[in-house]
Amino acid sequence: MIDRFRWERLILVGLVWFALLRGVIYASVTPPWQAPDEFRHLEYARLIAEHRRPVTYADLSPQLEEEIIASLLEFDYWKFGYSDLPFDENNPPRHFEDFLAPVIAHSLYQPPSYYLLGALVVFPLLGEDVVLQMYALRLASL
Repeated sequence: MIDRFRWERLILVGLVWFALLRGVIYASVTPPWQAPDEFRHLEYARLIAEHRRPVTYADLSPQLEEEIIASLLEFDYWKFGYSDLPFDENNPPRHFEDFLAPVIAHSLYQPPSYYLLGALVVFPLLGEDVVLQMYALRLASL
């Protein structure tokens, strides 16, 4: 009985390590902004980190949207990512509503619990590049 318990525990620990390794590989190999809703999750977590409280639509930051969109452009989001509207490289979007339906352009309609935890991860990185913040949030979600 003891040997069976140890064997089962060893398998469980091995599966957990395998899942974490798989997650780290996925997080490392997937190009920036190509995980589902990644830029909207970062926006929500970062707004909470900046305001140090739960946020509402009144707290949206056009500067943050422009910073994230500049990074989306840099990493060819529109070549691989999802958009409700066609991309015009001569007139790139300036706000999330320019390429997503307004009802889903921001994740602020979601309960804030997950994003409060994300804000703890993003807070020490507030002065850093949004891509670094995105990777930190990605790894924290593992």
